[in-house]
Parts: sequence; C-alpha cells; structure tokens
Amino acid sequence: MLILIRSTLLALAHANATGNYTVLRDLGAPSFQAVNTAARLSEIFSNLRAQRLDLSQLAVLEPQLTTPPQLDARGLLRIEGTYLTIPPLTFSLAFESVAGQWRLFGVSLNSGQPAVVLTSPPAAPPPVAANPTKPEGSQPALAATPASSKHSTARPKK
Repeated sequence: MLILIRSTLLALAHANATGNYTVLRDLGAPSFQAVNTAARLSEIFSNLRAQRLDLSQLAVLEPQLTTPPQLDARGLLRIEGTYLTIPPLTFSLAFESVAGQWRLFGVSLNSGQPAVVLTSPPAAPPPVAANPTKPEGSQPALAATPASSKHSTARPKK
C-alpha cells in the first residue's frame, strides 16, 4: 500500500514541479488515460501548483490511513488517509486492476485549501459534490462536480 501511495503522490509532485503530466497519465488505468490528456491534467492541477505545496516530502513521511484499504463493489482498491504535514494533506486514491497490476483510477487531494480532484469512472455512479470544509475525520470525496472556480475535476464527458 505504501508503494502505491508514495509512487502516485510523488508522480503528481514531479508533474507539478515540471509541468509535464505525461508520466502521471501513463501510470493510469486505460479508463483514466482515455479521459485525461497531459494538457488536461495540467489544467486540473493548476490549483495545486498555485498552492506551491512541497509534495516531495511525502517520500519520507508515513501516511496515516483513515480507513483500511478496501475493494469497492466495482473491484477498485480504495486507499484513504492523511499526512501530518503543514498544512495537513488528506488523500483518497483509487486503483483499478489491469493485467494483474494496480493502476491509477482516481486521486483526490485536500490540503485545507479547496480540493483538487481527479477521476476516471467510466461506469461510476453520478458524481458527488466534494466538500473541502468537511469536519475533521470525514473522508474526501473521490468524484466531484465543479462547485466553483476553485474546484477542478477530470471525469468522462457525456
């Protein structure tokens, strides 16, 4: 689990640092790749880049899981937790099994700032609005619809 968490969030850190989201996209499941170009990912994560958070520190910090990793009804592996950074970073990750390997399906990050959300649910239920001001201990949403210009979402177009 630790490798999945770290490799995903560090890929995002590298993409933000370089402005090149190709590797992050290529790490995703085919359904993720189908709806997200590198340019689209750059747009989606512009809020996160603007916050100038140093995500590289996640390489050495231990995440605190808020729920045990679990498979949902569609067989996606869900991992949720937080890093005790300043500001704290809450994450929710989803992975799809592709040819025996877990590949990125969706990621949600919340740093106490507006949530940045990225998903690719081809057969997912309707998106749920994420609430970045949820009470402590609540879980970040994995899918969201843009409620304001501070929210970014990647999901399949209808």
